[in-house]
Amino acid sequence: MSNTEKEADTASKTATIDPIAIATPGNGGTSYSNEVNFFFSGDSGAVRQAIIGAREAGKQLLKSLAPDEPLESATVPYI
Repeated sequence: MSNTEKEADTASKTATIDPIAIATPGNGGTSYSNEVNFFFSGDSGAVRQAIIGAREAGKQLLKSLAPDEPLESATVPYI
């Protein structure tokens, strides 16, 4: 499981959501990038919690790549 797939896994375990699809470089969904797209649905509260959980997992991954760099957003996050 790649690091980006771990973020999708975290999102699915954070709240009760219905997974629809996942697109990874390995299955041809994003063959020219290192991105993973996880499509899911659910009630608004569950989707919000899943997004927050995936964002936190992604921030931990970024921090491991550059531990001395601050994790600051250039904008105000919507969620």
